[in-house]
Amino acid sequence: MNCWICGAEAVSREHTIKKSDLKSVYGDVSQNQPLFYSNDKRKNLPVGSLKSQRFTSPAKICEICNTTRTQPHDRAWEQFSTEMRLTLRKSAVPKSVRANSIFPYDTHRMMLNIHLYFIKLFGCHIATEKIPIDLAGFSSSIMNGKSHPNVHLRFWRIAQRVGMSNIEALIADNGDCAFAKWLYEIENLAVTVMYASPSEKRVVLVNAWHPRLATNKLVIHKLG
Repeated sequence: MNCWICGAEAVSREHTIKKSDLKSVYGDVSQNQPLFYSNDKRKNLPVGSLKSQRFTSPAKICEICNTTRTQPHDRAWEQFSTEMRLTLRKSAVPKSVRANSIFPYDTHRMMLNIHLYFIKLFGCHIATEKIPIDLAGFSSSIMNGKSHPNVHLRFWRIAQRVGMSNIEALIADNGDCAFAKWLYEIENLAVTVMYASPSEKRVVLVNAWHPRLATNKLVIHKLG
């Protein structure tokens, strides 16, 4: 199996829910203090380590892509996730958050890293579920440090949940994917990650965020 990002031998698996996110919510996990993992096929499976493959994508990537190449994206998400969840714990949740309150320096680049963090997860998701979306654009974004023109993020305040959904995809008559979305949930923060072809004009894309918007304003929606 080759890495879908760079084509090198794939030997590493990406966490579907970031390990630092899991640790921040659940603390130390062990055989004596396990988590219970559920998916659409099985329920309440005991997991005794945050390194368990149950938390990783079946789609493998190479070691360099999973560490060196995408490490800035992982670190940006770790900071964003921590700061945003602290903000959402307040009794009066804001309707929007300024990205420069999370990243005071080099805000645009750091938010691009957030976008690229989800490009990596989305690409693994596409490869696993065999969604008819061309992975070349996702690979190019990561390899060149550029945003993907068709991938948008929407931020939510949610009730306490942790997980990553399957992809919901709309397949056009020609067999290509016109629109797809999935949800990343950690504690009180959720991110809807959406792929939309240029012709798609959907309500859910309104107030979604994309690096090309060049705005610090991240609209916060309420979900459940």
